[in-house]
Amino acid sequence: MKQEWMNRAALYELLAHAFLGTSHELVRAIISGEYSEAVVELGTANELDAVGVALCADELAVYQGRNADELFHELRIEHTRLFVGAPRPAVSPYAGIWWAHRADVKPLLFVNTESMAVERFYRSCGVGQPANSNEPLDHIGSELEFLQYLCLV
Repeated sequence: MKQEWMNRAALYELLAHAFLGTSHELVRAIISGEYSEAVVELGTANELDAVGVALCADELAVYQGRNADELFHELRIEHTRLFVGAPRPAVSPYAGIWWAHRADVKPLLFVNTESMAVERFYRSCGVGQPANSNEPLDHIGSELEFLQYLCLV
């Protein structure tokens, strides 16, 4: 049973890296094929849909061997387009924004029912806002990191 939780934790960590922004470490893992290999390994270990895992690995394979600086900038631009955007992102990475749209209320970061509930739940589990961070805790990357944490405790 413990290995099952370790596999889940590793998968959540891998996914969190994809949503938390582009880093040079992530780009190196994509270019080297390490990220694609991890997708296959962890997808298989967690019994994810084999076709979906293979498609994801195939998409990642396109980036192998690319120039790191070029890919870093391309991925940052795409991350910004998707999750930051102007005047709005293509898709919000925040649970509170999704909640606000469903509840038909004005979406506000940090100060909506869903965002505050997420923050309270984290605190009840002994987890708080990371030092030097102002990212709302209901960001999908943060939630994936929290799932990783829960798998390991």
